[in-house]
Amino acid sequence: ENDETLKEFLIRGLSELAKVKPGNKLEVVEYFGKWLLDNNPNKPIIDEPEEVIINTANNYLDSMSFKEQLQHLSSCDDIQIIFILGGPGSGKGTQCKQIVDKYGFIQISTGDLFRKFVNDTTNELGNEIKDIMERGELVPTKLVLKMLKEEMLRLKGNKYLLDGFPRSLEQAIMFEKDIIPCDFAINFKCNDEILIERCLKRAENGSGRIDDNKETIIKRLTTFHNETDPTVEYLASINKIKEIDATKSVDQVWNHVKIIMES
Repeated sequence: ENDETLKEFLIRGLSELAKVKPGNKLEVVEYFGKWLLDNNPNKPIIDEPEEVIINTANNYLDSMSFKEQLQHLSSCDDIQIIFILGGPGSGKGTQCKQIVDKYGFIQISTGDLFRKFVNDTTNELGNEIKDIMERGELVPTKLVLKMLKEEMLRLKGNKYLLDGFPRSLEQAIMFEKDIIPCDFAINFKCNDEILIERCLKRAENGSGRIDDNKETIIKRLTTFHNETDPTVEYLASINKIKEIDATKSVDQVWNHVKIIMES
């Protein structure tokens, strides 16, 4: 406790004022007023608050599993992931659109997603993928999965159709293990002769796809079988494959899809 009287305090202040000798009257008043405030022995002591680290939304999300992030962003606990498999011309794209319309899923085509990321020069991941492709190298599964995760979180949905994914056994295993298990996979089965015929007919009708010619289609089918057949076998081994005969008409295939979706 300070025993200094008010009179003594004011005299001390005036003594300090005399030492400084401010110029005009206004400066005298300003100086003396500030001195009184700064040197008041009865001035309350205000504790500065400790530095608080604010947990931002991103930090909050980063602390969650991928499934928890989707649940948080979509405000829904029920997360559904369906893989859509099938060769070029199997009609899976047509069926995906109908699933989206009827059951409220979000369709992500991995092929379209690749093009979107690579064409976006402001996207760091897209630039990394583009550099790899320009070097003629395969895009590592780790980057493919990162791209998928980014898109799913951006869309903030809880029901996804991954059209054309997984393309390889490695992608299937890593997605199931490191990201989130799928509910099941729909495989649109169709023999190669019919697939080739459909793709060629699609070209005749003006599909605009440069890869809809017989030579390219055969190469695509070879790649598809080499990469996807082991994936289908793996998913079947863990009871996650739903087979559909894609040689039938669009309506017949759709009826089968509805049975699967509603079972």
